[in-house]
Amino acid sequence: GSFPRYNESATRIFLDNLRRYAKDEPLQSVVNKNEGY
Repeated sequence: GSFPRYNESATRIFLDNLRRYAKDEPLQSVVNKNEGY
C-alpha cells in the first residue's frame, strides 16, 4: 500500500465485500476496466 494503515483499510473493504457477496448485495470499490479505474 501507499498510505498509512493501508492493510487495515484493505482488510476492512475486503471483509465488507465478503459480507455483501454472501448477501448477494452490490460490492464496493469495484474496478471498472472499461472506465480505466
